Amino acid sequence: MYLPGMYGTLITNILMYHELLYNKQVDNKDFLPYWDPSESKDLPKFNSHDGPYKDMILGFHTDHDLKKLHTKTYEELQAFFEPVKNIPLGVHRLSDYSDLDFEKFFEKTLRIIMIPESMDDFEIWVERSNKAAPSDYKGEYWFPLLQKKGVENLPDYLIEGLQYKERYKYLKAILDHFKTHKIKAFENKNIIFFDPKHIGSLEKLQNLMDQACDNLGISRFRIPEEKISAFLQQNYIFLQRFNDRLTQ
Repeated sequence: MYLPGMYGTLITNILMYHELLYNKQVDNKDFLPYWDPSESKDLPKFNSHDGPYKDMILGFHTDHDLKKLHTKTYEELQAFFEPVKNIPLGVHRLSDYSDLDFEKFFEKTLRIIMIPESMDDFEIWVERSNKAAPSDYKGEYWFPLLQKKGVENLPDYLIEGLQYKERYKYLKAILDHFKTHKIKAFENKNIIFFDPKHIGSLEKLQNLMDQACDNLGISRFRIPEEKISAFLQQNYIFLQRFNDRLTQ
């Protein structure tokens, strides 16, 4: 569980190297952005959406998806989660801190919650969320609200400023709500909290994977350091800013 921009897809890509999920095709995929040559050349350069992980259940990713799940009956949810019944290790990336009671549907659950320890880092997360998202702002949730004002005719720097402002309000509202209200819903759940700025450390990523495997009672595995390092180099612009904060 994470907010957009907080490296949730990277964690799921790493988990694809566990022996319960690994196959030779996993090694053929690098932790790179999704790229479609038919689309604009101005595409995100920082995400890992073209890595080996693919959603195991459709409609089980965004905050919008999760809100819809809350309207389903118990029987409907049972049917919704049925596709992963025979998967030995179900991995899912939830771009929200959903308090849905997954324990009713899964034999064993573990939530890895990616959440910043310090709000001093928040502006960096908002910027990365902006930069890692698709560049077509017309798909942004805020665009219809401003379309009538001719936002598409504004210069790029103003549009980018609007994107940042709206994304900041959106992400901060979710984070504040989690810390003041939702956190109570997780008190008795099986959870590992991980500050996403620590993805810059291969040692901390390996420790996270070891902790998750021990928690679930499955074998440990070595993380794909070479592929992760290439991804980290790709995200150096953000990770260096976290490092600068740590050394100040």
